[in-house]
Amino acid sequence: MPCYARSEDAVLALATTVTTLEDLERGGWISIVEKDGRRYLHGQHQSRANFVVDLRLQLQLDAGQVNALLVREKPAYSGKKTAD
Repeated sequence: MPCYARSEDAVLALATTVTTLEDLERGGWISIVEKDGRRYLHGQHQSRANFVVDLRLQLQLDAGQVNALLVREKPAYSGKKTAD
């Protein structure tokens, strides 16, 4: 599957947990797809997940604040753009 990473690999790359990815999916910020019993995360959604995790952990933003930023922000997600 081009441009997709297994969710387990995404968890390692993002230094987060499966639960966090599931929370992000429930929040509507990312989509995790399933094929042949395995779960995958699109590369763009991995970037978005990284951005959201940073917003929540480093800036301690709540869901409403994250949503407000994501409405403005375009891929590739960058905290530097939102600081302006």
